[in-house]
Amino acid sequence: MPPDATISGAGIKAEVYTADFGAALKEYARLKKFTLREAIRDQGRLLLRDLINATPPFSGRSLTRMLAARGLTLNARSYVAGQDESAGIANLSARKVGERRVETDIRRVIHGVERLDRAPGAADTATLIVSQTNPRYATHGADLAAGVRQRVAGVEAVRIYADRRGNVYGVDAERFRPDATLADLAETHRKHRLKSGRVTTAGRRDKVVGRWRFLDKLVTKEATVRKYVKRVQDRVGLAKGGWATAFQGLGGRAPGWIARHTRYGRFVPHLDAPDPSFTAVNVAAWAEDPLAQTVVLKAAQTRHRRLQNWIAGALRANARQAGLA
Repeated sequence: MPPDATISGAGIKAEVYTADFGAALKEYARLKKFTLREAIRDQGRLLLRDLINATPPFSGRSLTRMLAARGLTLNARSYVAGQDESAGIANLSARKVGERRVETDIRRVIHGVERLDRAPGAADTATLIVSQTNPRYATHGADLAAGVRQRVAGVEAVRIYADRRGNVYGVDAERFRPDATLADLAETHRKHRLKSGRVTTAGRRDKVVGRWRFLDKLVTKEATVRKYVKRVQDRVGLAKGGWATAFQGLGGRAPGWIARHTRYGRFVPHLDAPDPSFTAVNVAAWAEDPLAQTVVLKAAQTRHRRLQNWIAGALRANARQAGLA
């Protein structure tokens, strides 16, 4: 049996040192000429490294490999915001993938604008807004705070911009929030998030009335959206950080974007006991996902198998040196 894993109110826990794994550790210590304490620190550090790598976000290369194993391909639109959808996702680091997923999710339910169209025929007209989602046109003279209010199909709407085909994009007046605070954006984001942390748009779509397209999003200042995106992006690596506490306690060194979240982990060492062991607990919200237990069990099983393979290889090498093979 590999190390055990359980889910509790305190998060997900990886306990190292069950009978079979302990026997392999003792053999590893003998072959490496380590004390049992040193062997547990060494293999424990490798297990925690594996857990960090197996906890989202994943690098683009890892995502591509995992999906390929299931006969699937990577959908760039799920990971990249704005006009960067053609970027090479496979070459992105785990941190960049996480940050881009955050922005993509937020902009699914929150639309940022810098300027608005003026009413048709107004003396001081503007062309289109400049925003993350529509950056192709220049702007001048439009007033975001006031907006252009029109009645469409009996509903008061705010005109945002028009495209070259004559489609007019707007939003219901109640969803036009130019003075929305970061707390308002956080509440909107929270309402649309799943337990996994991803945003769902299931059952939601823009409403079309003639030439009008009503965005099914909260609309506010682009500067406010950028601030909120940055705030949430600073949390990328939080789930990995739950393992980094024990990883660093065992002598590992985690990257800064992961190490800054070590408060979401617990490390309980018993390395000086007659039977040395340690416990690592991840208390990040990710640990509440049932898949988290699968991640821990799979990582522990993989580490146990790799340890057994190393021992088998070392014994064969020793036999060759002794002229027995």
